[in-house]
Amino acid sequence: MIRVTCPNCQSKLNAKDELIGQSRNCPKCQTPVLIARPVSQWQSEYGQSIPLDDTPTTASVEVREIEMLPEAESDLERLDRQSRYVVVDSSSVLATWENNGQGWLLKTREGYLPASRNADKLPTQGHFSLVELRLGTTDEGFQLRGVLCYRLAERWALLALARGDDPIVKKVQGPGSLSKGQKFALCEHIKEQFMREVWASVPEIHDYLLNTDYHSPGVDVSADAGRSDKSGQG
Repeated sequence: MIRVTCPNCQSKLNAKDELIGQSRNCPKCQTPVLIARPVSQWQSEYGQSIPLDDTPTTASVEVREIEMLPEAESDLERLDRQSRYVVVDSSSVLATWENNGQGWLLKTREGYLPASRNADKLPTQGHFSLVELRLGTTDEGFQLRGVLCYRLAERWALLALARGDDPIVKKVQGPGSLSKGQKFALCEHIKEQFMREVWASVPEIHDYLLNTDYHSPGVDVSADAGRSDKSGQG
């Protein structure tokens, strides 16, 4: 059996060996998926180069003989209804979400537009991060309590924003990190969306967004950072 990944929904699939070089529809989203032998398998058999006469080509699409594999597990199961989220590229905020019934909103020159009605404006590939802005109530009042970053799939991930609130979590590939440009864009977004008292009184978050640590996935100073019900389930 050959394991492949749907380029659209990132579903993991199993396909029979005899289908190598052909294309089959993903059972989940119906996107054509090219059945190709993994590069690691080519390298183990032929070295670093791939033989040209065995390069896969597309063929007629057939729905049968391909099966779904379980979704890759992620610590993030759904968006926390108490948090706010942003999607950033290398230097700007692309989309925002909060639990107000409006769904994901795209940031454009004309203002914020619903992603559900503007799927054509969503980039199909690139380096994107999903950032969670954890909020909480303390003795000092309403505050930003954490900034956590998740790495998104490089292809087709943002199309999930048009399908509802939570589908984007299926595109998370693991913990992410924020570059200098991303931290700057995030700082500007936070200043635009929140009063100074919400974010400036938490030195750990302030320092994280201004320092040169471009590898950590974030900082969380919530008193209940390890809470098991952070997703608002139940």
